[in-house]
Formats: sequence, C-alpha cells, structure tokens
Amino acid sequence: GENLPGGPTSDDAGTDNPGLDAGLIQPKMNLQLQKSGGTWTGLLIPGTEVTWTLTPNNEGSTAAQAGWSVTDVLPAGLEIVSMAGTGYTCDIATTPASPVCTASAGLAAGATGEPITVVTKVATGWTGSSFHNVAYVDKAPNDTTETNPLVTPTTTTDTSTTNTDNDAQASINVVSVGDYVWYD
Repeated sequence: GENLPGGPTSDDAGTDNPGLDAGLIQPKMNLQLQKSGGTWTGLLIPGTEVTWTLTPNNEGSTAAQAGWSVTDVLPAGLEIVSMAGTGYTCDIATTPASPVCTASAGLAAGATGEPITVVTKVATGWTGSSFHNVAYVDKAPNDTTETNPLVTPTTTTDTSTTNTDNDAQASINVVSVGDYVWYD
C-alpha cells in the first residue's frame, strides 16, 4: 500500500482495518469447492442416473458459521434424483434446477467438509452430446466476509476462469453412433 503521512501502511490489501484498535488483522474464511464425478453405468440415454460428488473445504483463517451451503446448478437435460451428505439438510424440491444442502455445523479453518453426493438423471427427450454441471459453496447469511469474492455461477459458467474459488465444474461428453451413445 501507499505510505501516506499519518496513515497506516499495508502490504496485505484487504485485511488491514485501520478502524480497529491497534490495526488488528481481521480473520477471514475462504470456502472452496471441489466437484468430481459424472459417473454412470451403461449408455448415457434418457433415464440414466449420473452421480457427482461435491467436497467443500475452508482454506481461511477463521471458521465458517453453521448455515453455509452447497448448491448444484443443473444444466438442461439433467434432473435431480437425490442430494445428500452427513451433517447437511438438503432441499431438492424448492428449486429442482438448483438443489441445495445447508450445513448444520460450522466448518473450521483448514477443514474439509463431508462430501455431498448428487444423483441426477438424463431427462426424457434429451438429445444433447454433453453436460456441463456447475456447483458452488456459499457462506451463512450473517457470516464474515470471504477472502475471495463469492459468485453465483450459471449453467454456462467456466469456473476455471472466474475470479473466485467457491465454484467448481465437471463436464461429460458423449458421442452418438447410430442408435447408441458412447462415452468419449
């Protein structure tokens, strides 16, 4: 930072708060999400179930409060079957295209949360060749500020190019040959 006469200096932008006594550094949390899966058995045709795994963690220096959540943003052609994990209350009915699990406990600094298993199925009438499935983790409504800004991705978000780390993606591609669909 700049060294202004009488002003505080900081080489750690965003964590220095001169409004606090003694210029204390504010602890921050940094919720992150890993997404893996896109696994299924047999042909990827309407009715086929596809399973995804969402694993949250907190890379920040302070715990996340209970009430943080993980949301899966389903692309067209995928429908939610179930979403569950130990220590979460999951809701797949309110917004089926964006089912959400809310944690009943906090997530300690440096800790990895319990994985969430999301089971989807290929929708009737689906004729596409790929699925791009995006998910994100979000802090509890009244929790402290994130180190990195939180974003709410859409079904077309490329999470590898966003300026945050609270989102994750997994894609599957298939190739159609005659009446069969093959994993490519």
